[in-house]
Amino acid sequence: MTHLKTLAAPRSMKIPRRGKVFILTPSPGPHAKSECVSMGTLLREYLGLAENRKEIKHILNTKQVLVDGRRVKSENYPLGLFDVVSILEIEKDYLMLVDHHGRLYAKEINKKAAEHKMCKLVNKTMIKGNKLQLNFYDGKNLLVDAKDSKKYAVGGTAVLKLPELKITDFLLAEPGKTVIVAKGRHASKMGKIVSKTGSDLNLSSLTTLDCSGEKVITNTAYIYVISEKLYDLGTKL
Repeated sequence: MTHLKTLAAPRSMKIPRRGKVFILTPSPGPHAKSECVSMGTLLREYLGLAENRKEIKHILNTKQVLVDGRRVKSENYPLGLFDVVSILEIEKDYLMLVDHHGRLYAKEINKKAAEHKMCKLVNKTMIKGNKLQLNFYDGKNLLVDAKDSKKYAVGGTAVLKLPELKITDFLLAEPGKTVIVAKGRHASKMGKIVSKTGSDLNLSSLTTLDCSGEKVITNTAYIYVISEKLYDLGTKL
């Protein structure tokens, strides 16, 4: 199904619930359906660059849209947190972020920022040839030498150069590092890691943050380490 009723759309979509009856649904991909929006929704409902599907398809078919530096042709392409979208015709770039309700929105960024992407490392896999495969939250995979395994800790963030996906920096999820909360009651808050607790069979790992003097405790899985040099995001999005 390429569309769904607006009233039944996931909370991640920052759209009016009244007006249009249907909205384009994201296709299966790297992001969970509840954590993404479709390319068509971005172009029509978010940015106002199209009024109908015919105009959406025209924009996509004329090679005007890039995601993470690569061309996208599908109106149902799923866009999630920290995806970098470039609209060539209007020469604008956007970063997908979440607001305090956990809903995705597009923040305009400059060209220099659009040349990089922050990718959270979710797990690592050893493969043949003494290589280590890094698996990121958005489905991307990169190979590095196995000897560098300790350098790339799960939960940290790789800064990738676009579109070649070359790692230019890696940010560990450790005390003092700046993070954004992506889900839960503290969604969109930005602060520095104070401490982290371990997890057991019944409890998830928790992280304590200092958000401009406010003490925030959230699920460790909800935080994303970010590069303050790369994006000027402010203290609350």
